[in-house]
Amino acid sequence: MDVSAYRRTYFALVKTLGMSDEARHDFNHAQVGKYSTGDFTVSDWRLVVSKLQQLAGQNVTLGNPRMRSQRGGTPGGAISPAQLEYIVALCERIAWTSSPEAFVRSRLLKPLRQSTWNGQWETLFRSEGTAVISALSRMAAQPSAPCH
Repeated sequence: MDVSAYRRTYFALVKTLGMSDEARHDFNHAQVGKYSTGDFTVSDWRLVVSKLQQLAGQNVTLGNPRMRSQRGGTPGGAISPAQLEYIVALCERIAWTSSPEAFVRSRLLKPLRQSTWNGQWETLFRSEGTAVISALSRMAAQPSAPCH
């Protein structure tokens, strides 16, 4: 997954908060146990960016940063950080009897992708992310009945 949106947001917040390089590295280590952003996973980026957003006074949940969507993108490319954050937020609003990943695999992916998808949101294609958001948005808007 392309983490450049997380990276841009991270460094903008570091600048806004006036953190030195040493303070930034110490902050990284305190949050995810890694000094360098080059070693971050997507989960690390989500945690660190959301914590910085909280420190900057934004009302976000730890681990669920607010990300801006970027128009366009590479057709067939991976989902954007904004799509990822929206999917996670939608999943939290729905009561599940199984798991959201099982629902997506069984109902929204094409047969070949059903067998090859690893169940990680960040490995969905952008077009699949759009379909997931559409379906989950409809489900979240309905009265609370457990979803499969």
